[in-house]
Amino acid sequence: MFDEGFTVRGNIHTRTTNDVDLSVRLFTRTTDQVIAARVSFLNVAAGKNLFLFGHFNNFDLKALAEDSLMKGKSEDIVTVSINVPAHLTDAVRLQDTAITVTGKKTFTYGLSFGNLHVEILDGRKLDHFLAMVVTRNRPHTLTGKVRVEGTIIAPWVTAQQLIVKGTIDGVDLKALRQVVIFLNARQTVDASLVFRQAVFVRGNLQTVFLNGISLAAGYLTTSTEQTFNVNLTISSALATHVQVNGLVNSFNLPQEWNRTLLVSL
Repeated sequence: MFDEGFTVRGNIHTRTTNDVDLSVRLFTRTTDQVIAARVSFLNVAAGKNLFLFGHFNNFDLKALAEDSLMKGKSEDIVTVSINVPAHLTDAVRLQDTAITVTGKKTFTYGLSFGNLHVEILDGRKLDHFLAMVVTRNRPHTLTGKVRVEGTIIAPWVTAQQLIVKGTIDGVDLKALRQVVIFLNARQTVDASLVFRQAVFVRGNLQTVFLNGISLAAGYLTTSTEQTFNVNLTISSALATHVQVNGLVNSFNLPQEWNRTLLVSL
């Protein structure tokens, strides 16, 4: 490495310069070259023959030369008698408007229209078809019965009566109805339910057992008649009428009443 540079008074022979092979990377004036990269020229003048293997401005010049008349070349031209005025009368010019075409046209390439009015499409009246068709990008109200054989994907569907013979989100609806618990219907649930959070009942709640104890026989009520077949211990009670068929503190109250001197009645 020469930090201060150096001067060569003769010729230099090197394979690469700055890691670039100048014999294949530089565009030369006098040598034959194969250029693989894309090159753009502002102005090119060919001093010799020019061989073009691709297209020129997207035109196949070879095919164009075969179908064109060439100056200075003998050509065999086959002419056909054409009624030019009749063809011009039937022709459609680019600036014509409100043209009615009665002939059948077949377009083999793509076609674009700024505005197209179609009355019949594929043998059907297009206005009637569009009035009955269900599109994907706007809501629809279907008044008749609709039967769908395939799959429906929609953000929401509102129906007065919906019959599904398949699945909804992969769930068999018929099987789901056998095990689901409805919020607005009377049901008898034979299985045990465990609510891990609070449950609020807005109406009446009917149950036989509460915490494993019979609600009718195992709990003391405030307004219903009850018969207890077990010993009870009540710390304090206030009653307007108590009927005891047995003993109170080992005393038979009816007998004690009859033989007790009462102060006042």
